[in-house]
Amino acid sequence: MQNKNIDYGLLFENINLEKNPVLIAMHNVGSLGIKRGLQKYGVDIIAISHERYLIEALGKNALCIEDKNDWIKYIIKIAKEFRKVSDKKIVFFTDGDQTMDQMLEHFDEIKDYYILPIKEKIEEYKNITDKKLLKNNLKNIRVPKTYTGDSQYKIEEFPVMIKPLSHTLRMGKKVLIANDKTQLKEYLDELSSKGGSISQEVIAGETENLYCITMYRNEFGYCIIGNIVKKLREYPIENGTGSCHITVDNKKLADLSVKLLEEKDYTGIAMIEFKYSEKYKEFVLIEVNGRFPIEANINDKIGNDFVYRIYKDMLNPNKEKEVLFDWSKVSAYWVLQSYDIRACMAKKIDWKSEYKFYKEKGYFIDSVKDKDDILTYKAYKKELILKAFKKIKKKIFGR
Repeated sequence: MQNKNIDYGLLFENINLEKNPVLIAMHNVGSLGIKRGLQKYGVDIIAISHERYLIEALGKNALCIEDKNDWIKYIIKIAKEFRKVSDKKIVFFTDGDQTMDQMLEHFDEIKDYYILPIKEKIEEYKNITDKKLLKNNLKNIRVPKTYTGDSQYKIEEFPVMIKPLSHTLRMGKKVLIANDKTQLKEYLDELSSKGGSISQEVIAGETENLYCITMYRNEFGYCIIGNIVKKLREYPIENGTGSCHITVDNKKLADLSVKLLEEKDYTGIAMIEFKYSEKYKEFVLIEVNGRFPIEANINDKIGNDFVYRIYKDMLNPNKEKEVLFDWSKVSAYWVLQSYDIRACMAKKIDWKSEYKFYKEKGYFIDSVKDKDDILTYKAYKKELILKAFKKIKKKIFGR
């Protein structure tokens, strides 16, 4: 549905008003894992996205809003309109940091309309997901040396990683690497007018040293672990977007993550990233994101119904302080092909042979393609072709 002259009656068409639907703010392919993980259990979905292929299969039950800065006003309006036709609250999920930031800014306005993963524990949420606060008061978990504000200009050890604080003002790159004082000052000056920055020690190591664990904790301390993955590749090949991940069993990371969320009394979804440091001979906590990860559909492959379990717990919280982790002996090899093929080419890896190997073992899972969601995959391929055509046209004609 286009963002002009919205008919909210159509948006709620085919939605069971006697049950709690889920609104998904869909930023990238990770949101497909959220959608599919709920739909197979009959949960109704309402969605908002800037990418048409993500919402193609949802038809009238989705809004296409190109400017993500505007999403929050539509998210609020959807809930208010739904209140007019149902006494049920909408459950809220997203795979985007920008939307989570907006939710925090408007928390008092939306908390009465949505069932939110973070509940009322805003400060606890910020203490972990805010990179400026994460370094403070952590017990038994190493974090990179971190610099904020003017102290960044006094950095003496290089290289150093510089990250924009604002998710809405990224400079086309997730991070910037400064190798000397001149470069450092240039980057800091540029970011100072774009929401500021935070600088961190670069933890040496290859992509394969990066691990991510996705989990959920409710207000009573009940935890559900979705998966633990090791990154095999990213694109760009350094400090890029993860393009190939494989599930691993790592009890140490699971224990560290559970203790971290418990120590900070965190509630909600958490994607926790660690990097193993040869220098320190231990895992270093890189960051915590309070939303679903890009590889959210990996849970379907290992069969643990992670997303649906969270949905059920948000409606009826488990009051037992325990950890649920159904470790699967079935490995999953997750690929975002549009990025990973380029990563393989840059690293001179025969991607066809590697993909064939994991397909034959039954581990392969595509980030978009799904036999029960063919419409989305067709829309995705069409979108890739259009983007490629626009790039070629710009290269030839300069516009």
